[in-house]
Amino acid sequence: MDIIQLANLGVNLVVDASTKTTMDLMQIINAAFNSGGHVLLKNCDKKTTMDLRQLCINNPKNVTIDLS
Repeated sequence: MDIIQLANLGVNLVVDASTKTTMDLMQIINAAFNSGGHVLLKNCDKKTTMDLRQLCINNPKNVTIDLS
């Protein structure tokens, strides 16, 4: 399954951030942003604050970070 193809449809996605690289997540978020979708990132505890900032800096309204 190609998550980027789904993100290109403009759907809202929940993505396990612990299983993806920061670059992969950026591509998913950009695809969602370009098509009007939204990405909820779960399991972000392994990402650094710098990584999370990088993921949100261009499209902050299209990303939700779950830090619970």
